[in-house]
Amino acid sequence: MDFLENFDGKLVDAITTKNPFIFSNHQKIELSSNLDPFDVQGSSIGQTEDEVNETVNLLIKNIKAVVKHFAESFELIFFTYGGSYSVVYYTFDGLKLKSGGGALYDLAPEEIENFDSEQEYDQACNDFVNEASSEIKEGINLDYYIELIKDNGINEI
Repeated sequence: MDFLENFDGKLVDAITTKNPFIFSNHQKIELSSNLDPFDVQGSSIGQTEDEVNETVNLLIKNIKAVVKHFAESFELIFFTYGGSYSVVYYTFDGLKLKSGGGALYDLAPEEIENFDSEQEYDQACNDFVNEASSEIKEGINLDYYIELIKDNGINEI
């Protein structure tokens, strides 16, 4: 059985056309850690930022439907933008699917909170968001960001 049968038709059309962001050959899905609409637009994922966001949202909406087709555990993490720089994380242990993530600004590590002024705090958070955005897009230090997400809380879906 082709697991893509469980996906929305529009999503299947977008991801079965070869591209470096989200691609499926009907046997597996290859997913980039960079799903920033600014970088992805103009591909089969979407010609505009809004179309890219729609495809990414369809992927998020449909992921639970296909988990039953995975016999092995997996983790996936990717950067996206939907009003703020964000990270999405899924983990599957073979039985339960869990999800976490959110706005990168909200995932800033605790040591950033030790500033005397609101301005210094905001600057430190913005610096964190900029560094995290670059690293997640490039697939660098993903274990660190996964730990921050887990510390912030993940939920079974």
